[in-house]
Amino acid sequence: MNAPKARLHIWRHDDTKPTPSLSLIANNPSCTAINDVSRDLLNPDEIFALLVDANSGISNSMIELWNYAAERQYRRIVLVQGLESSESDFDGIILIANRTMEKIATPFLVIHDEKGSPVGMVDLEKAEVRNYQNNNLMLAPCDELLLDLISEFRKEYLEDFLLLGERAFVDGLYAIGIPLGSKNPFGVTELNSILAALPMH
Repeated sequence: MNAPKARLHIWRHDDTKPTPSLSLIANNPSCTAINDVSRDLLNPDEIFALLVDANSGISNSMIELWNYAAERQYRRIVLVQGLESSESDFDGIILIANRTMEKIATPFLVIHDEKGSPVGMVDLEKAEVRNYQNNNLMLAPCDELLLDLISEFRKEYLEDFLLLGERAFVDGLYAIGIPLGSKNPFGVTELNSILAALPMH
């Protein structure tokens, strides 16, 4: 019998409307607004996911709940939506998270089309472009220019996080950040792959 797969519990601002692509996440994740009793609802068997909208950013209540989960080494993910409609980008939100919560591992970086709209991601481990333009996933190796642009990010990810080993994220030793697209549904397939590889505690 296959082991049950880990379930996501998403926490968000009361006024943050989750992007429709969240409905494609496996195992029917819970989605709860942060309030005064949020800590009582945390479950170490679930994966703690903080849904950050790029338009509104990270609040003090988000930081407090995140730190509570981090101190207990719950498995933690930052999900960033609203990238199509905000001046803030994924990297900017992660930089804020790094300063206010903890250093976040980013397996993927967002790529944009000629008009500046996010259309997919770069897989830093594989040095592979995952382009979701027109809702069709196309894979391609990074060209030399892109490899040069991501070299520092890739080195940091490989050396600071992957070298900790396969169980480091499972054991709550670090958190990861995943961008979520609305018009182009990047991030969901990748998130589901991560969830599928995780055991229940």
